[in-house]
Amino acid sequence: LDIMSQALDVALKTFPPDRFALFATPDFSQINRPDFATFVAEELERKVEQGAKGLKIFKQLGLSVRDASDKLLSINDPRLDLLWEKAGELGVPVSIHVADPKAFFTPPTPDNPEYEVLQIFPEWSFYGGDYPSWEELLEEQRRLVKNHPDTRFVCVHFGNASEDLDYVGRLLDDNPNVCIDTAARVSFLGAHPADQ
Repeated sequence: LDIMSQALDVALKTFPPDRFALFATPDFSQINRPDFATFVAEELERKVEQGAKGLKIFKQLGLSVRDASDKLLSINDPRLDLLWEKAGELGVPVSIHVADPKAFFTPPTPDNPEYEVLQIFPEWSFYGGDYPSWEELLEEQRRLVKNHPDTRFVCVHFGNASEDLDYVGRLLDDNPNVCIDTAARVSFLGAHPADQ
């Protein structure tokens, strides 16, 4: 925690606040602490007091963060409820990356639309093993934002569902606390017929 706080302090002094908004990231290496729920919530509060403008969740949550029992930590794990609630209480957004392109969850064979990418970066494939499916992760995302209506969520990369515009439309229509960005997904959107 001290190293992370020092890094945030250095970043806040280095980057001009009128040009950069720095977000905090939870320390998931502490998942096995008995007080993990309060630890990450209080950690976020301290970082916001230091100047962090939001909470950033990378795709590792739901795909690679594991507890002592080797169970993947879901974004809807009850141990994270206090964290989401604290972000809402503090009025800071949660920028969350759930899943990845759908093709990364299908067999990395030549008919996969991202085959060439997966040949260069085979570690980007989440096919097989005990990973949740793409659909399961999107359902987790939908449940998360619905269960925490007082917290603002930015579902990055078009909600990681640029292949399913209906899902994204429902996510936005049903949850006024959600917005999306289009970073790194414009090319995926271009694959849809123009009338969609």
